[in-house]
Formats: sequence, C-alpha cells, structure tokens
Amino acid sequence: IVAQILGLQRTTETIVLSTKDWKIRYHGAIDDELGYGVDKRKAQNHYLTDALDAVLSGRPARDSQSEVKGCAY
Repeated sequence: IVAQILGLQRTTETIVLSTKDWKIRYHGAIDDELGYGVDKRKAQNHYLTDALDAVLSGRPARDSQSEVKGCAY
C-alpha cells in the first residue's frame, strides 16, 4: 500500500524521505549493480548510500533520482 501511494513501480526502487518535512529527497535505484541482461560484480555508484549520507548531513542529495531496473510490481 505504501509503495502504491508513493508511486513505486519496481522491486528494486527506493526512496529517502526527510522526516523534517516528509518530502522525498531521493527516488531511484540502490546502486548500479543490477542491469537488464547484465549484472556487474561490483556496483560503481551507490546512489542510496550517497543520498542517505547527504540528507543525514543536512545537504541535498547529489542526484535526487536515478534510473531503476527491476521487476515491475
């Protein structure tokens, strides 16, 4: 139900909410390890970790969203 309300559409999709104003600060993939037809051994970009670090430090996320790959709900 929460996923539907927030508009999430893929199994690997994540969001970061600010508890100060309940706004979405990041919406996208956890990292770039998963791809269609190609899985990397190691992620090069850690989107969720970077967004969490930024928000917890009081800064905006460098990338407020990224492309999400994964199965549709």
